[in-house]
Amino acid sequence: MPLARGVFTISSSHSSDNGGFSFDSDMSLPARDPRCDIYLYAKRDVVGLSSPNRLSAGLRKTAFTKKNEKNVETIQIKSGDRLTVKTMYGHAEIAIKYIRRVDLDATAAIEYIFYPANYAK
Repeated sequence: MPLARGVFTISSSHSSDNGGFSFDSDMSLPARDPRCDIYLYAKRDVVGLSSPNRLSAGLRKTAFTKKNEKNVETIQIKSGDRLTVKTMYGHAEIAIKYIRRVDLDATAAIEYIFYPANYAK
């Protein structure tokens, strides 16, 4: 049985309460929180997910895998994408439900299933 599953909304505003997400804690939190596994970023023509260690040394390191991109620390996303996220305490299978943009701000709804490191199939 996976540790957690559900849908969360993440914001490109890194300091907001949903600027990041922790899979093992099953909660939204600011992107710079030490428990954060992923955060959303938005640039002019790109929306993506990134590893918190890219914001600051000492934060968690996460790796993303999608099709031909394997174990990267930052990855562009679009609605419908499916990815694997390797975290400090296991891995998550995620699906991007939707992305909404207003200028340089973005939010995304992400469906996930988290499997702890000791998960046995």
